[in-house]
Amino acid sequence: MVPIFSLPPCSRAPSRATSNAAWKGKIYVATLDGRLIALDARTGKPLWSKQTIVDSTRNYTITGAPRVYDGKVIIGNGGAEQGVRGYVTAYDAATGKQLWRFFTVP
Repeated sequence: MVPIFSLPPCSRAPSRATSNAAWKGKIYVATLDGRLIALDARTGKPLWSKQTIVDSTRNYTITGAPRVYDGKVIIGNGGAEQGVRGYVTAYDAATGKQLWRFFTVP
């Protein structure tokens, strides 16, 4: 058996929420397995969910909080310690549609 602390973060608790943000009646939750989820703040029901990882064969994760600005949810993906390129993506706060993405390392 492999000790849990020796596994990459995304292997420890893949569905654990890392952080959240609140905006206009919604709670935006980032998870270690790369999902960005919008919840109704009053009921807790999911409104939309997006898988933010560009390559599921690599060890990407989300460990930071989503930010909401001007109707966009901004989230960064990481995993450089696992050999992947980091990037930042904006999603429409109402629909979850991806608006743009840029890689922070060429």
